[in-house]
Amino acid sequence: MNIRLTLLLVLLPLSVSPTGPLISRHVPSFASDAAQAVQMPQMRPTVSIASRALHASHSSNFIDEPREMYKFDGLMEMGGLYDFHEMTASAKEAIPGLTSPFYRETGGDTLSARQLLFGAQSSVALYGLDLVAEIPVSSELRCGLTLPLIHVEARQRYQFPVMSSDQAVSAPQVEQTHRFRQALHKDLGMVQKDWVLNSVGDLTGWAEYVKTWGYVWLLRTIQVGGRLSISGPTAKAEDVAYPASFALGNPGSWGFALSLISRFEVKESIWFQSPLTLVAQSVATREQRLPAYAEPMAFGVIKGKVKTVPGLTLSWEPSLTMQHFIDNVHLFLGFSLTKHYADRFYDLRLAPSTPSFLTRTSLPDDSAGSTLDTRSQINLTNMNRGQKREYSAWKRSYIMLGAQYELVDLFPKLKHVPTLNLGLNYCIGATRAARMHQISAGLSWRF
Repeated sequence: MNIRLTLLLVLLPLSVSPTGPLISRHVPSFASDAAQAVQMPQMRPTVSIASRALHASHSSNFIDEPREMYKFDGLMEMGGLYDFHEMTASAKEAIPGLTSPFYRETGGDTLSARQLLFGAQSSVALYGLDLVAEIPVSSELRCGLTLPLIHVEARQRYQFPVMSSDQAVSAPQVEQTHRFRQALHKDLGMVQKDWVLNSVGDLTGWAEYVKTWGYVWLLRTIQVGGRLSISGPTAKAEDVAYPASFALGNPGSWGFALSLISRFEVKESIWFQSPLTLVAQSVATREQRLPAYAEPMAFGVIKGKVKTVPGLTLSWEPSLTMQHFIDNVHLFLGFSLTKHYADRFYDLRLAPSTPSFLTRTSLPDDSAGSTLDTRSQINLTNMNRGQKREYSAWKRSYIMLGAQYELVDLFPKLKHVPTLNLGLNYCIGATRAARMHQISAGLSWRF
C-alpha cells in the first residue's frame, strides 16, 4: 500500500518554487535551476550567491485579433491600448478645470475628435543578486531564507502613428500630437524620463520535508515531500509617476506556496522531476493609479486607494538533470509554464468626486459613445470593467538550460567543494506578460 501511494505521488507533478512565490508579469520566478534541480538534504548548511541579468522589450498582448493589432505589443500596453482621445476625456472629468491640450495649443478642436492610438513601448533591463541560506534540521528536513537585491532600468517611449487610419496625419501634426501627450502626462503627474531603481526583493522563508526511498520497482530512487514558502512584501511597488514602472515583488501582499515534491532517478545519475507550483497571495490595499474609464491601469487618471484580491497562480516545470555528464559537470534541461488567473479590484476611495471604471455607469463627456442611451452606456462600462479584469490575467512559457560544475580542481583539499552554477531561461511565449529572458551565474557551497 505504501509503495502504491508513493508511486502515485511521484506521478503527480506537484512542487513549489524554492526561491519564493514571486508573482509578476514582468519578472519571472522559477521552481528549478541547475543548482536546485536535485539536492538531497544533508546535515550541512549551504550558502549560495547568484547573479542574474534579465531583459525584455515587448510582450504578446493580444490573441485572436486582426493582424494590425500585433503592432501593440509594448510592455506598457499589457493593460490595454493607449487611446489618447479616451485619456483626455477621462482627465477632463477627473481634474476640475483641466483644459484639453488640443485647445491650449491650437485654440480649436483639431485632432480632438480622433482616436489617436499610440504605441506605448518600453524596454526593461534588470540585474539581480540572490542571497540564499539553507539550514538542515535533520536528514529529511531543511529550511532557508532567500533575499534578492535588484537594480532595474525601464525605458519608456511612445510611437505615433501606428494605425493605418492615422497614416494621413501630416508630419507637423504628428509632432504636435506628441506635444499634446507630453502636456497631458504633466497634468497627470507623469514624468517623461526613464525609471531607474535599486531595491531589495521580497524576503522569503521556506521549509521542506523530503522522504527518500531506494530501488522501488524499476526506479533507483524516489523522493516525495512537501514544501511551504512564505514571502513578505519587502520589495518596492510600482511608482505612480512612471507608467513604465512595475512592482519588484508582490506589492502589499504576502505570498504563500504549498506543494508536494516528487522526483525520481530513472537511471544512475539521471533525474526527472515535474513540479507544479500553486501560489496564493493575500489581499492588498494601497494607493495606486486607477482608470476613470478606458485608459490602461498604468495610465489611470485617478490616484486613490484600491483593494486588490490577487488570483491564483499555477506553474508547471518538468525537467531532466544529468549528474556527472562529464566528470564533475551536471546538465539541466527543463520547461516552465506559468499561468496567473485574473485579479479582482475594489475602489476604496471615500466619497469620490469622479467615478472610476469600477463604479461608473455612464461614460465621460467627449468619450466615444458618450451620446448613446443610458442602457448602452451601462453595457459599455460593464464590458470595460470585465476587460480590465481579464487584462490582469497572464501566462508565460520558458525553455530552461543549466549547468553545474563542482570546483574540485580549485579546492582539492575541501571535502565539500563550491559549485559554479550557470543558467539560461529563454521565453518562448507570453500572453499579457513580458517576454523577459534571463541568464544567471552563481556559486553555492555546502560547508
